[in-house]
Amino acid sequence: MNRVRVYLEAAIQGLGRYFEENKLVVLVLALLLAWWLTEKKPENTRGKTLLFYTLGMTLLLVFPVSAIFVMLYQTSFYDYEWAWSMVPVTAVIAYGATVLVERFAQKGKLLLGVLGIAAVMCLCGNQGTIAIVETEAATAQKDTGAILQEITNFDRTKQRVLWAPENIMEQIRRLDGEFLLVYGRDMWDTKAGAYDYEAYSEELTNAYIWLKNMEQQVKLATIMAEPMKSFQTLCEEEDLNRPVETHLNTVLDAGANVLVLPNLVAEHIEDKIARLAQEKQLELHSAYTENYIIYLLE
Repeated sequence: MNRVRVYLEAAIQGLGRYFEENKLVVLVLALLLAWWLTEKKPENTRGKTLLFYTLGMTLLLVFPVSAIFVMLYQTSFYDYEWAWSMVPVTAVIAYGATVLVERFAQKGKLLLGVLGIAAVMCLCGNQGTIAIVETEAATAQKDTGAILQEITNFDRTKQRVLWAPENIMEQIRRLDGEFLLVYGRDMWDTKAGAYDYEAYSEELTNAYIWLKNMEQQVKLATIMAEPMKSFQTLCEEEDLNRPVETHLNTVLDAGANVLVLPNLVAEHIEDKIARLAQEKQLELHSAYTENYIIYLLE
């Protein structure tokens, strides 16, 4: 029952997200409604097949209960929005536009028809997708640039393995292919690693969860313009009762030699990083940006 509830919630919430991000699907619904309510239905067999298939699949996806079966048919791997790939949106719009242009041409109003269809397409957004540049993403790009600039001041002849918040890891790896990551996108995007046979260890997964939780708390404190909770309290609440040294040891043993940590977190564990570096006989260097502290161990 719990699994059914999860699918049902995904279908209900996913419908709104899909219509918000894919405005062109509104044209599909309008064409289906026009075909169904008027007598001018497709006259050829292929047109009728397209009409009935699209109508049937759309109804299956619009109603959450039936949408669950479509998601199960897709082996439960994809999100609800991916199920809409089974609706031939582009084909229906192209067919509908062709029929309308033909009818306008028969009435001697071809130019008017073409301009009207073009206007409707433009009103549906940027080919159906709204491009939103979030403030958080812009800030992350700024942080990444500053971090990358500081890291490049280190000796680049040695291999660098990075441990950082996921958004920083993604962008640095994209901007500079010489960097390796202690874990990749498949750590936080389960679908990216759905067919991986080599799973990450529990210890490395816990290190990722710890860093993610710490960064979220820093962001929350920044947004709320109030001090972050005591570091000890955060570790007790978010850390599955594991000491910070455990996570640092885990990522260092996994090969990480460049650590990028939110400054409000790093300032609490600098002594622990320094002690571990000394125990492993590594030389510790640090660099500072507006929101992060970078540690290099070599």
